[in-house]
Order: sequence, then C-alpha cells, then structure tokens
Amino acid sequence: MYLEYFNLNKHPFQLKPDPELLYLSQKHARAFVYMDYAAWQPEGFVVITGEVGSGKSTLIKKLLASYREKVFCFHINFTSLSGGELLSYIARQAGIMIENEKDKISILFRIMEQLKDYQARGIPCVLVVDEAQNLSYENLEEIRMLAGLEGEDGPILRVVMLGQPEFIDAIDNLEQLKQRIKLHYHIGPLDLDEVTSYINFRLAGCGFSGDALFSDELVLAIYEASGGIPRLINKLCDSLLMCAFADRKPLPDISDLAEIQNDILLVKAARNLPAESPSVTANAGISKSDVERIVTSLETIGAALQAILAREANNV
Repeated sequence: MYLEYFNLNKHPFQLKPDPELLYLSQKHARAFVYMDYAAWQPEGFVVITGEVGSGKSTLIKKLLASYREKVFCFHINFTSLSGGELLSYIARQAGIMIENEKDKISILFRIMEQLKDYQARGIPCVLVVDEAQNLSYENLEEIRMLAGLEGEDGPILRVVMLGQPEFIDAIDNLEQLKQRIKLHYHIGPLDLDEVTSYINFRLAGCGFSGDALFSDELVLAIYEASGGIPRLINKLCDSLLMCAFADRKPLPDISDLAEIQNDILLVKAARNLPAESPSVTANAGISKSDVERIVTSLETIGAALQAILAREANNV
C-alpha cells in the first residue's frame, strides 16, 4: 500500500522472518555465534532463549542458510509432538523409511547408523529445534539420548534449541540434560539506540534513502510502547506508515500511536464486567476484611435510615 509513497521496494516491517532484514544487534550477534558454534564443536549443545517476537526464528533462518551444503540439519519448527513422533520425524528428515513407528529402538538404531555415516564423511549433523518450550518431558529425554550417541570420533549429533524464557525452567528440572548443554544465552530486548538503528536498518534494506522517516520523539515512543521487542516494533512501524499514507502525511505522526496500539492489540482491551461481579472485587485488590467492613457500614447506614424514617412517621 505505502511502498511507492515512501519510495520502498518491499515491506520493511513485515512480521514474517526475513534473514535479509536481520538486524544483528550485539545480543543477536552473540546468539548467532553461539548457534553457529554448535555445528563445529564435537559436543556442541546450545540453548537460546528470548521473549516472543525477539527474533529467534529469524536467527534460525539465517543459521540454516549458513549451513547449506556444509551441514546436515534436522530442523523441527513445531513441537507439539506426542511420544515417539519426534524420533519418527527426525528419521523421515534423514530419508529413513519407517515400517513400525512404535518400535523406538529400531528407529533410534537407524538414525544412529545414518549419523555415523555422515560423521565418516566429515559432515556435521545438527538438530535445530524451535519453540522448544513446548516439548514434552519424553521429547526432551529423547533429545538428551540423541545428543549422547557416540561414533568413532565422539558425539555424532550437535543440538541447537531455541525457546521462550520458561524453557530454562524445564531444563532445570532435567539435570542430565542440563549437564549436556555447553552454552546458554538469553536474547534481551533492544535498547533505545538499537531500536533507532533497527528501524533505519530495515528501511535502508528496503530501498529507502533520505532523511529519517521516524523522528527521535516517535522512535522513543515506539521503544517505550514495544519494550524493545522487534516484532512489536514491526507492528507499530508498519501501522504508522499505513496511517501516514492514508492521511497523505509526509512522515509518520506520533499522534497516531495511541490509537494504533489498540488497533494492533498491543494494549489489552478493557472488559465491561458487571459492577457486582466477584471477579471485579478480586481483581481490584479488595480483601475479605475490606468487604466485611463495607457491608457493616452499609448495614449501619441502613439501620440509621430506618430510625430516621420511623421518627418522621411518628412526627406526622
């Protein structure tokens, strides 16, 4: 919609991961180095965590592109797998035909033979798992078991796992898996200077040249509204450009920001609950003793009113 208006050749703030527009902040660069390290070390096992929208999936795309023709990669990008499905999925990615998917021992043996073959040819094998926080306990145990498989030259599978922060809680409860992890890094949010560089980098990557589209004041507001999370920055910037285009403004306007946050569900919608709803009482932070005190006060007021009305009736 607004590409020609702002002299862009493609959308700079789309939500789909685009490795060509990956802004390598210091945090993202370090995470990528850790991930790449896993492929080239005999016992490479790396875990990367980050909030939703922090850029983990984009890092995976860049990693897979760098692996091309150098590394054999098993990539699992959905993790709602029941018992046994993980091994079957890995086997199928290796081109192994499965006759009995319930026979885990046979599947594991076939996978191990395939991995040993790659090791003999000098080709590293890496298991890359996205959304790892959704893995079951059984799946995590299977990954630990795979990471422990040995060939003549040591471990035959390296592992890179990416997940949301709560994934670390799951790892803490599995000491044997935790001990196999060589490196862990958490991708924190971008700071204000990085948000400025991020926005300008993506605009330049889409053909924009000239003075800054987003003022310093607006960038600060975007930073505060997004908390430095790249996906939320994208949503805000895309919507601001759309508004500017619709209103034929030369630049995105900070006055549109408040309304946009509601439109893109960045601000939680208020719920119209009944005034006497118990949930409202609970959420308002009113304790039981407070409620009892209010009820007692109302009863006292009610008794006083009754006495006044009785006196008025007697006087009449």
